[in-house]
Amino acid sequence: LRAEDQGVNVHSTAASLPAALAPAIVIVAVKPQVIGDVLADYGRYAQPGRDTIFVSVAAGVRIDRLEHALAPGAPVVRVMPNTPAAVGHGAMVMCANPSVTDRQLAAVRQLMAASGEVTEIADEALMDAVTAVSGSGPAYVFHLIEALSEAGRAVGLPDEIAGRLAMQTVFGAAAYARESADDPGTLREQVTSPNGTTAAALVSEMMEARDERRLLRFQKQMAGYKLLIIDELGFVSIQRHYRVNINGRDYSVPFCLIGKRVNIK
Repeated sequence: LRAEDQGVNVHSTAASLPAALAPAIVIVAVKPQVIGDVLADYGRYAQPGRDTIFVSVAAGVRIDRLEHALAPGAPVVRVMPNTPAAVGHGAMVMCANPSVTDRQLAAVRQLMAASGEVTEIADEALMDAVTAVSGSGPAYVFHLIEALSEAGRAVGLPDEIAGRLAMQTVFGAAAYARESADDPGTLREQVTSPNGTTAAALVSEMMEARDERRLLRFQKQMAGYKLLIIDELGFVSIQRHYRVNINGRDYSVPFCLIGKRVNIK
């Protein structure tokens, strides 16, 4: 009803679409498990001689599966968006099959740019890596905001102030990193004074060892909400929430980077 209020024509089935309709772009945004049944009704737009391009945001659905459901050689662009696209700050990654023309790809790029930054890849196999970084990445950032907020509350900050500081810190740090000519590692070092409070709260080996810092390995651990850290007291197993003792005081936090070394299996 809201779409109709905005002057958008709404059709409940493909069969109810006007016979003369010649869409430039068909956006496929359905659950992966029903995509075959849904696309079967739109195959007429993928026939030779048509100029329709299919843009899929269905998670995990490969281009060859889309082509199979439509027609051989149908122009298809697979897009992996993320949730910040809802506020115009998304990270959209596109991968097109050879049937997509430069003109069609430019149209899709312009459409996606309305929701954030658009990146293109030629190898669809990289979509798994894209999912780990930008697709799943917001969950890790939200979790970090949770952790910073709870840490602030644990040391006496009011809930509203702790939450606002955590949110602005993450937002500001990301904006600063984007605008700065320095890489994130250099920026971290600028904030981390030797033997200071920031250094004491970081897992130094994790931040220094490149192989342990790689996001894909971190994503593998975070998928189960578990990470092992070592501090002066020994191993601490982190689940979604855990307790840690700092200077004789217990804190309950959902995620923390405290200790001397990280053991990632």
